[in-house]
Amino acid sequence: RAVEYLCLFTALSLFIYDVVRAGRYMAHAPEADWTVAALAIPSIFGAILLADFTSGVAHWGLDTWGSTATMIFGLLIRSSREHHVDQTAMTKHDFVETNGDNAMATIPMLGIIALMPISCSGITSVSFHFFVITFSLFIAFTNEFHKWSHQHRPSPIAKFCMSNHITLSPKNHRVHHMGDHDHSYCITTGWLNPFLDRIDFWRKTEAVVTAITGEIPRANDQALLGVSHQAEQKSK
Repeated sequence: RAVEYLCLFTALSLFIYDVVRAGRYMAHAPEADWTVAALAIPSIFGAILLADFTSGVAHWGLDTWGSTATMIFGLLIRSSREHHVDQTAMTKHDFVETNGDNAMATIPMLGIIALMPISCSGITSVSFHFFVITFSLFIAFTNEFHKWSHQHRPSPIAKFCMSNHITLSPKNHRVHHMGDHDHSYCITTGWLNPFLDRIDFWRKTEAVVTAITGEIPRANDQALLGVSHQAEQKSK
């Protein structure tokens, strides 16, 4: 618990520092004209798309490959697949428990950006800074956005974000919880779900993984969900 608090505090502190630093550059640097500001807009949009895709790949991986006995990822795999049985369990987690782990993952990125100089072009460009800042923010709170989509009474902020498609909406995410839970894996904004489902991205990617490794997607899914479902019924 203390580690989760520390990770959230560190990530949020770095985020605020990076935003203020980039903002001061935009406001005071002589070379930072309107064209530099204009370039930041597609960078921010691209970062949100990448965060959504990253959440989809992670979600797909945990839902599709391995088992509870898989080294390192076993607990994450169990949690991800048991979510299919009890979708609202995650809504009982508080803010720290929900977001601590993802916040930890963003600290290296935000820390590197904090140490980098800022310029108008190249890898140190202010557009790149805004890209990393935005990507880190949406990754850090992906689980929170996912949780919102399952809440019966979301907060006014959550309602606003979901109704305006800034974050994952219940309607968008509902597709994933239909049938075999093998579509619409992106859980940050859900923007990419219709496109990736339309081109059958996940099935084609699974075919490549199977061809290379011989592993079968969701090979033990039914057994795991069956055990989880029985446990849930007994607890009731």
